Amino acid sequence: MGDERNRQLRGPRRGTIYIGGQFTQVGPATGSAVPINVATGGLPASFPKVVGNVRAHRARRGGGWYIGGSFTSVGGIPRSNLARVAADLSVSTWNPNANFYVLALAVSGSTVYAGGGFTSIGGQTRHYIAALDAVTGAATAFNPNANNEVYALAVSGSTDLRGREVLPIGAAGAQLHRRAGCRDR
Repeated sequence: MGDERNRQLRGPRRGTIYIGGQFTQVGPATGSAVPINVATGGLPASFPKVVGNVRAHRARRGGGWYIGGSFTSVGGIPRSNLARVAADLSVSTWNPNANFYVLALAVSGSTVYAGGGFTSIGGQTRHYIAALDAVTGAATAFNPNANNEVYALAVSGSTDLRGREVLPIGAAGAQLHRRAGCRDR
């Protein structure tokens, strides 16, 4: 786990931290994401294996996690780059089906924001950033139409999404911040 690409770490939350990265196992063959007990370092008896890389994750109110990255299945169930793992460690039916990788996630109330390299998600065309219904996975009306990949998100209020470099996007003039040094497409 010393590889610098294994940089996702969240927690502790209810006695568990959640890590994600480009590793293929932690202890037994876990895949690239796994919850770990904070006190013991132990793994759950079973956890849905992620086939691919997890680049982002956020805890879900009420338990479980949203995970994003570049993966094709979770727990043997086809999931394209974005999934929800329930508190009981089952794979949820929530399936926004991003057509390319997800690098950033943020959750605000009943909305999950995703950023990355995708151009289709939640059944709609969305360039690099989308707001998704936390229950259905459908894309909301939020559509700032970014002109490049989104690397970082944080929600402040209802529309402020922050990262590093400020770019005005969308008709409403929302602000998107992206990592410096990325070239425009």
